[in-house]
Amino acid sequence: MKIHLTGSNWHAGTTQNLKKAFETLGHEVFFFEKHLSRNSRIARNLVMRFARRPYVAENYFYEITSRHWLESVKAFSPDLIVIEDAPTVLAEYIKQARVLGRPIFYYEISPPQESGARDVLLSFKYADEAFCIDREWAKFIEIFSPKKVHHLPLAGSPEDFYPLPKEKKIYDVAFVASAPEQSPDGLIRANLANSIPKNLRVGVFGSGWHYWTRYFPELAGRIGGARQPSIAEVNRIYNQSKIMINFHSTSHRTSISSRTFEIALSSGFQIADYREDFSLLFPKDFFPIYEDVKSMNELIVSWLPREAERNKRAAEAREYVLAHHTWLHRAKEMLKVFADYAKKRA
Repeated sequence: MKIHLTGSNWHAGTTQNLKKAFETLGHEVFFFEKHLSRNSRIARNLVMRFARRPYVAENYFYEITSRHWLESVKAFSPDLIVIEDAPTVLAEYIKQARVLGRPIFYYEISPPQESGARDVLLSFKYADEAFCIDREWAKFIEIFSPKKVHHLPLAGSPEDFYPLPKEKKIYDVAFVASAPEQSPDGLIRANLANSIPKNLRVGVFGSGWHYWTRYFPELAGRIGGARQPSIAEVNRIYNQSKIMINFHSTSHRTSISSRTFEIALSSGFQIADYREDFSLLFPKDFFPIYEDVKSMNELIVSWLPREAERNKRAAEAREYVLAHHTWLHRAKEMLKVFADYAKKRA
């Protein structure tokens, strides 16, 4: 089968995970890069800075991407069109693609918000099947797509995240995540990282952390770099850490970050904040869950001395994710929906 996939970048910079999964299953995949070229992004930012109507200016550049998208669909002539969260592909072009008579599946992996929300939500009017990682976001989608929204969680890539037995444990506690200055996520993550007991070896990695040293000066000694680490570096950090702290974005309502699966695949031990989908996707009490700074630190102090138990729990988590939560599993779930769709249309 031929699949036209408009792809996404995932946590830690992993790319084309669904593409690789579809190809593993024997399908031919065309991967459309939904992001503007570097020069187009520079031009868009300059125009939007001075434009009286920035939303119109932004749409001009999205029109360019959308035309290229539709041209690539026509040229590839796929059996299935899959779009992963692409506000840069305008809804009217997805509507035009329906003329080709090929099923269109839309997979929402980010909350519909800001200017891009319009085209994301409108796109569901023209999609044949809708998928979403978060059951709360699905309520908004169903306003525009009064058909069933399939719950399709994020996943992990065992090709990118795996144990490195020879790595030494450099950090007692580590945190790999962006800490954006314009988001409450950055503030909460900075506060959590700064609050970990001072006598522990702590490393924080990702973009944006240096901004928060103006409010948390002592955090400076825990920052492991000014940029987002590569996939290989993230996997190494997971392997070098006794405990990983997992804090989900405030935009997640029920869903689980791909970080959860990636840490597990690396055989890392994690302490996480609560999300409802833990009860759907994992056995009860599978991960230690913290509610606030105090309970996070209590869990850190409790689990640090218990190396054998940590290792056992981490190994169990890896095996469980390998058995249930890789991108290959998600691709199979989507293709099952395609098979059911094809039967109804036959």
